[in-house]
Amino acid sequence: MGIKKEKEFVDKLNENIVGEEIYIWGAGQHANNLLDVLQKYKFQLDKIKGIIDSDIKKDGKSMYNITVNYKENFFNNLIKNCSDIVISSTFENEIYEELIQKTSDINIIKMHDGAIGELVDGPKYGTKGWLEQQFDNINSLGDRWGHRWRASQKLRHKTCIGMIEKYMKLGSKDLLDIGCALGDFTGKLYNVNKENRFFATDISENAINEVSKIYNQINFKVDKLPNVSFEKESFDIITCLEVLSYIKPQMDKALKNINNSLKYNGKFLVSGVNDGGKVYFAEDEFLNCVKKHFNIIEVRHCYNVLQDRLETKLLKYIYKESNKKSLKYKLYYFIVGQMWIAKLLSFLSKILFGNKGKTHTIILCEKKIKG
Repeated sequence: MGIKKEKEFVDKLNENIVGEEIYIWGAGQHANNLLDVLQKYKFQLDKIKGIIDSDIKKDGKSMYNITVNYKENFFNNLIKNCSDIVISSTFENEIYEELIQKTSDINIIKMHDGAIGELVDGPKYGTKGWLEQQFDNINSLGDRWGHRWRASQKLRHKTCIGMIEKYMKLGSKDLLDIGCALGDFTGKLYNVNKENRFFATDISENAINEVSKIYNQINFKVDKLPNVSFEKESFDIITCLEVLSYIKPQMDKALKNINNSLKYNGKFLVSGVNDGGKVYFAEDEFLNCVKKHFNIIEVRHCYNVLQDRLETKLLKYIYKESNKKSLKYKLYYFIVGQMWIAKLLSFLSKILFGNKGKTHTIILCEKKIKG
C-alpha cells in the first residue's frame, strides 16, 4: 500500500473510532501490518488496550508492547470497557457471528486486506458508533431518519399518540421515552399533557447533547438497552419506537427490564418495522416476544409501502443536494413533507396490498404481573 493510501487509511480509522478503549482482533500479520502503519503515522497506540486472538497459545504474548488476550479472557473480563474493535475483512464467519452476538453495543470497524488493504468500512449498522454518526452535523432536517419533517414519520407518530393519549391525560404521570433521538416524538408526548413528568434516554451521546438544548422541561440521559437505568416500578408509561430491532439478541432481556420498570397497570407502547425478519421483524415474531412480558391491549399498523417507494429516490437527492434553494430540492422536500400525500399513499397501500402493505407494527400493552 502506498504512502497516500496509508495516510488515508489512518485518517479514515480515526474518523470511525468512537472511544478510548480499542482492541484489534487477530494476532497475526493483519495486526502486525496495522500496528506498523499506525505507529508510522503517529496514531495514539496507547488507545489500543489489547489484541484478541482465538488461539489460546498466543495468550499473554505481545506485539508492539501490546498484550495479546485469548478471546475468552476478553469476553469474560475485558469487554466491559471496550469501545471499538478493529477486525479484518477475511474474518472467519463463525467467529464474527460470536463477536456480533456478544458485543452488540461495541463499535466494530472492518478493514479490507491487501498489504493492509483499502480503507476501513464505517461502523457496523446498529452499533453505538453507527448511531453516533446518525447525529453528526445536525441541520434543519434533524436526524437522518427525518422524524422532524417527513410526513410518513409524522403520520406514524400521530398513530402512536392516538393509542396512548387517553392514558397520558389521566392526572400526573411519570413517563419514559426510550430511544428519544432528537426528541421529535418525545416533544409531541410532552405537549399532550405538560403536567406529566418526562424522562427520555438514548444510546447516542451526540443525540442527548443536542436534545437537551431543545427541551429543558424533560430529563434526558444516555442509556442503552437492554438496561433500563431507573428504579423498578418508576413509570406509568414507557414508549420505545423502532429501537428493539437493533438489539435482537438481547430483546427478551430488554422487554423484561422494561416490564420491571413499569408501575402496577403501567402502559408500554412499542413499535417495530415489518420486513419479514430480514433486518427488522416478522410481525408474528415481534408480537410473540412482546406477549411474553406484557398483556396486549391494542395493535395497529402503518401501511407505507407506496410512500417508501416514493421516498427512496427523493430522500437520496434531498440529503445529498447542497443547493437547498434549487427548484428540484424544494419540490422533492415539499412532496416528502406533505401529510395528505402520505395519507393517500397509506390508504392505497392498504387497499392494494392488504397485509403485505404493512410496514410497521405498533403495540400498546400493559404490565404483566407474574405469579
